[in-house]
Amino acid sequence: MVSSGPEAETGHPSPEKGAPPDGSATAVVTRPVRHSPEFDALFDRAFPAVVGLVRRALDRHRAAASSSDPVVEEIAIETLAKAKVHRFADTDRAAERIVGWAAELSLDRMIGHPGRVALPSGARAEDLLPQDLLDEGVGAEWDHHGLGLWELQEALAGARRVDRRVGVVCLACGMPPSQTAILVGADPVAVEASLRRIGTRLADRRRVSAEVESPLDARLGDQG
Repeated sequence: MVSSGPEAETGHPSPEKGAPPDGSATAVVTRPVRHSPEFDALFDRAFPAVVGLVRRALDRHRAAASSSDPVVEEIAIETLAKAKVHRFADTDRAAERIVGWAAELSLDRMIGHPGRVALPSGARAEDLLPQDLLDEGVGAEWDHHGLGLWELQEALAGARRVDRRVGVVCLACGMPPSQTAILVGADPVAVEASLRRIGTRLADRRRVSAEVESPLDARLGDQG
């Protein structure tokens, strides 16, 4: 059931939208006020997608749900509230812009993030890194442990907007380049070019960090 008030709407997911079949309690979702039927349609389409995207970016394996869920909700609400301010209607272009905003907000939450993620097909270490770093074992590190979210965030800091969005959706969320292109509304060729630039930034960051520390030793700690 969804209740409405002057400030916000809250509710629990209905069974057909993913609520536990046993009727157990689910997290309350606070939603921005909705008025326009066009925005209502966009909200119903985009809100679950944003929640899923941000959750994959920040806590793909649900390892820290109690701390990540409030962040996921906050980003989703902020993104949809921004869409409402811009008076977005239910269009594919609006959904793409919303995904882009959510990706950038997620990137801000990756500062110092301890998590590591497996890379998708088409954007693995051998697709991103130059041969010298592969020879040094960085590719094997990513294959075995995953790419550090903190490392991705540092590499994307100051990057082009499209690169930040592609980096989050493709690398942090684990979406193949073809699906990333659809989600962010970019040409597949542009996504491939973006991934090459991201690979260069990751390589540059790794070379610089190698001069002062071992990222694997410094960040993995007791995880091994």
